[in-house]
Amino acid sequence: MGRKKKMVRGKSYSYLFKKGHTGMHKAYMKYSGSDTTDHIAESVESLSIADEEPSIAEITLSKCTALTSNTSHLGIRTRSISASEDSDTQYFFASTTHLNELFNRSAKGHMISHSDCIGNLVMVKHQQRLLSTSWYMKCDTCEYVGDAHSMTDKKDLGPGMTGPKPSTLNEALGFALLKSSIGGTQFRELMLSLGVLCGSSSGIQSQINKCGKVLSVIAEQNMAYERMICRNDPDLGICLDGWYTTKYSTGPWQASSQTAFTAMAAKTRKVLALIAASKCCPQATKLRNMGIEVDCPNNHENCTANLSKYSAIGQEGYYASEVGNILKKEGLEVSHFCSDADSKTKNGFLKVYPNAQHYLDKNHLSRSLKRGLVNAKYSKNMFNVKTAKAKARAKTRFAGDLKYRVESEFRTYFKTLKKGTLDEKVNKMTEHVSNLIPTVIECFKGNHQMCLKYSRICSKTSKWKLKHKIKPSKLDEAVIKKVILNKRLGPACLQSTIRDISTQSNEAFNRTLSKVNPKTVTNAVNFTPRMHAAVLLHNLGSAQCSITLLNAAGHKVSKEVKHNILMMEKANNTRKSIAQSAKGKQKRAKLRNYRQKLHDEKYDEPDQKLHDEKCEDRYEKDVNLPC
Repeated sequence: MGRKKKMVRGKSYSYLFKKGHTGMHKAYMKYSGSDTTDHIAESVESLSIADEEPSIAEITLSKCTALTSNTSHLGIRTRSISASEDSDTQYFFASTTHLNELFNRSAKGHMISHSDCIGNLVMVKHQQRLLSTSWYMKCDTCEYVGDAHSMTDKKDLGPGMTGPKPSTLNEALGFALLKSSIGGTQFRELMLSLGVLCGSSSGIQSQINKCGKVLSVIAEQNMAYERMICRNDPDLGICLDGWYTTKYSTGPWQASSQTAFTAMAAKTRKVLALIAASKCCPQATKLRNMGIEVDCPNNHENCTANLSKYSAIGQEGYYASEVGNILKKEGLEVSHFCSDADSKTKNGFLKVYPNAQHYLDKNHLSRSLKRGLVNAKYSKNMFNVKTAKAKARAKTRFAGDLKYRVESEFRTYFKTLKKGTLDEKVNKMTEHVSNLIPTVIECFKGNHQMCLKYSRICSKTSKWKLKHKIKPSKLDEAVIKKVILNKRLGPACLQSTIRDISTQSNEAFNRTLSKVNPKTVTNAVNFTPRMHAAVLLHNLGSAQCSITLLNAAGHKVSKEVKHNILMMEKANNTRKSIAQSAKGKQKRAKLRNYRQKLHDEKYDEPDQKLHDEKCEDRYEKDVNLPC
């Protein structure tokens, strides 16, 4: 028995050789794929092996081709397609109106000019520009040749403009690609995989560039309309946040060349202003390679950068002041705004609106609370674990569980404070927190006596489900209380979150930005239009955005297409509502707990479990648990 591996056309094959009774050898071939392993067994009776090396056989490439020639049913081809197998079949885009017009006019013209001819009319391509094609029909018997007809609608040129009329289908293609995650090259690969010719990649990119300018104007008009709606709001709140093309943000000196900074209305959750900053300029790179030194932005023709390469990409203070200037010019009076704990954003916006009240994002504070609990130092016996890995895992789970509990208590009690001024609400919350923190600590120890009086989450009928119990000392309790007060429920934190607003709407919009401009792709030329496409998707919705861009392109579609666009958005909204409902959140929480349980069962050592049981028995003897 012998084994040999061989590379055949980029694939790894493993051969098993077994000697037969007649001195011949049988070869069994095994194909190893990337994801799954398919076994392909083919016996070859005519492969002989030298006597001096009975366990190794040398199989040539031609014999490997013979082995795999009978595996067409498995999707494996080992030979090239010959010219005789080429087909004249062509696929193209056409509207039924123009196709009917081509057929009817050609048939009538053929009947009139050659009434005695019984030949067939065949279509011949006359011209193609991207997806738009024009065809004419000719007779395969006589000399009849019909007039050429375009298969798509044409758009009228502006006053004083000359040249061929652009196709509305190509215009719609440019808008569609701008609000999608793919570019011209990927679209061309997709069309060629379907057998459709769609022009060159450079032609598609040129069409995207033309449509990008129009899309930016539409998006700016939409944001101006949203600002006009908010102009008469006496209690206007703004949420500020930035998005970067890198996966992780590391401050102003992060490795990123593009960013988008947004200002959203706290009530309507619509984008009011957007600043798109980019250092990328392909034209400047070409000039530098030619020995011509240029300094972007706006130092040469066709410059796509609007930020100097020497500037910090994370200067959110500058972006916040620019956004404030846009709002100030249109007469918007901002009473308060919300951002993360970055002081530069706060100071930059206060330069334009010095009387606006600043509030912190509650979600950022919750994450800060979890980090504080993880980094805090506790006594050795608090978590009843033996190994360092188990202690780190228990500490992380405890911090996450306590974070959810504190945030749930805050939101539940905040809903009861419907009346009163903001200062009165802060005072009531401060009084409630003085009893809430000891209650939560006792609850995590397993003592629910105080929960019946001070907690609104853990009650007699519905107790808080503990994933684990802690055994803190008095010093540990003091540390936990200090972290909770400094990070989430202290007077300063309550004052900065008493309006219960957050930048969650900005984070949701950031996901739309990542959709139209994936972080793994650098769109140097069309970065700003793609950001504006995300604005239209967010403010108008996917259905209304698609219809608006179709109207801008002048591309007419049927009622059935519009119905499908609306139904697609309805289905997406239904999925979102289900995910955001209480039932959907409970389902995800249950799934997280189940996965965490599987993780603990796999990585907890047997001696660790025995250690926990012994500690639990000792703790039960020393402490009387009421429930």
